Amino acid sequence: MKAAFKARLAVITGASGGIGYAFAKLLAKQGARLVLVARDVRQLESVKQELTPLTDYIQVIGTDLSNAEACDELIHQLERLPYPVEVLINNAGVGASGYTVDQPWSRLHDMCQLNMVSLTHLSHWAAGYMKSRRTGYILNVSAVLACEPVPFFGVYSATKAFVTNFSIALYQEMKRFNVVVSCLHPPSTATAFGQEAEILNSRALQLFNLLHSTLSAEQVARVGLRGLAARRPSVVAGLLGKVIYASAAFTPRFLGLWLMEFLFKTKQTAARPMGLRSI
Repeated sequence: MKAAFKARLAVITGASGGIGYAFAKLLAKQGARLVLVARDVRQLESVKQELTPLTDYIQVIGTDLSNAEACDELIHQLERLPYPVEVLINNAGVGASGYTVDQPWSRLHDMCQLNMVSLTHLSHWAAGYMKSRRTGYILNVSAVLACEPVPFFGVYSATKAFVTNFSIALYQEMKRFNVVVSCLHPPSTATAFGQEAEILNSRALQLFNLLHSTLSAEQVARVGLRGLAARRPSVVAGLLGKVIYASAAFTPRFLGLWLMEFLFKTKQTAARPMGLRSI
């Protein structure tokens, strides 16, 4: 992966922290030009200040991609950049745990909009843009959990299954135009995602911590960029992540459902009453 993306303009969503920030840092070290996208403009400006000495071009765009109109506006801004977009990393995503029926519909709607619709919209735009230029790279961040239905994390895992299937299909369509589409599947990663998705107390994260298999954001981002540079349609980070992802194909559905329920039903979930809520 030595400087595979040097001087290329890379757009990274969810770039204010976690894996997105790690992508930005690794690409800046290669000398890539950067457009950093996230909701938190203040944090983006801090990242820009840190990375400016490493690259000759860096711009920040503050927007909330859980809003459909924001995605349209972002595309308009990308089309006005002084350099062509050669790399798109769709990293922005959110999760929510617990009984699906106990989640506010607005939260689930925004999750689907961000994790699937905006990702597909940006991929559609970038793929067409890159097809006309006969070059480009798209990296969509999925998750190891894309391989199984996950009770108590069901909408999130379903959105990531969509990301995986869509990305691999798009890879097959676009490879004849010299446009690379790759899908990254991170396992448990040391970011703020676990807290935001309320799964810190899940047995799944406890298992990764017990086996010392939680990866750093930089490790995950490095695997993703290597896979993209190698033109691989699908990449899984970490040994345990690879085992989980591969074993899903051979695990009976009833057993997989039981295991995922065991791993993701937290104490808070178990204590929460089941039933319909007024939303």
